[in-house]
Amino acid sequence: MHENGFLWSAEADPQPEPYFIYKGLVRLPIFDDDWPLHTHKMNCTQWVDHYKQSLHKRRYLAFGSHDFVTAEDPQQRLKAWEEVIEAALNYGSLVVTFSEAADLFRRAACAKYYSDISQDWNRDTQTLYRTKRFREMIRTAAEKLDRPMVADLGSGGGALTCQLHDLAGKIYCIDNAPGMVALANSHNGVEGRLGEVTNSTLEDNSCDLVICARVIEYLFWPDRLADEIRRIGKPGATYFVTFPVRQQQAPLNEGVPPDRIRRHYTPEQIQKWAQQIGPGSLLGIQYDPSEPENPAREQTYRQQEENPPPKILPTNWVYLGTILPQSTPPSHHRHLPLDAFEFRFPLLCQSDPWAIIEKLKRRTFRIARKLLLPGKNKSLLI
Repeated sequence: MHENGFLWSAEADPQPEPYFIYKGLVRLPIFDDDWPLHTHKMNCTQWVDHYKQSLHKRRYLAFGSHDFVTAEDPQQRLKAWEEVIEAALNYGSLVVTFSEAADLFRRAACAKYYSDISQDWNRDTQTLYRTKRFREMIRTAAEKLDRPMVADLGSGGGALTCQLHDLAGKIYCIDNAPGMVALANSHNGVEGRLGEVTNSTLEDNSCDLVICARVIEYLFWPDRLADEIRRIGKPGATYFVTFPVRQQQAPLNEGVPPDRIRRHYTPEQIQKWAQQIGPGSLLGIQYDPSEPENPAREQTYRQQEENPPPKILPTNWVYLGTILPQSTPPSHHRHLPLDAFEFRFPLLCQSDPWAIIEKLKRRTFRIARKLLLPGKNKSLLI
């Protein structure tokens, strides 16, 4: 299912809430379904009462139906379903589809991870070549604008946009990880807001420069990001989006939540996506996956980007484009905020081996940096 692009698998399962069953595939535990109606173990009244009682016992409750079971007595069975939904709404439950529940879980898992490691992530990313190049490209774009209003969607704590405080009229950093929002608010001229890249809460046609770096790879519905960029960007505004490159070998999609769901893109997929917003240029960044060990090597990397080597893919794509006036309105879909349901992540707790490995990696990196490079003006590139 994962290899064919499925988002979720729903099965009878004793777990109290969703979890990753395989790579980025979300298991939605089914509490019960309408099979007791088919086997006549329950009548419709008993079946409805069964669910009403369960609402008081469980935080998360999923149930399914079979078309042919409903078809045995459509009028009675559909009336029973209506009563179940009405009872859930009266109880104050959030009623969602399986796809909405799986997407909500994936977003919440990523938000929790990035919020927990926000300070380490923000510090460590500063040393990376690709971060330097992204910052340079964003600043060059901002310098062409007059005191632009900047929207940084999925801000990463403002790592790429805090540098624009001397150029921008306003910088909004939108992120669903509270830790990243707190970091963004620590920078001068930056306003961090808790929100989604597909639902930023910014006003229509209000932004001159829209940035979305290292985010689209986590979205199951990337077209919704295109809708949001179209909505908040002024006609003629600049948009800057980064994409991890689809190599011949498929990603492992294992480990911590972001790695499990990361999607990689081909140039054709990026061009098709960008057609929804407006024309631009596709640029490759960093053709050697290792970090440049000295200024001369870094200069070689820059030359490779200007004259890409044949048959070699970069590690990152950057699409820099212009937002065109749109003749068709964005598609409509329901936005579910992460606080709509607070997952407890029983399988993503401190005992999760992947979480332990990730913490050890970061702790080892910090210790090595202190031991090997004690000077204040030095940095360790790994």
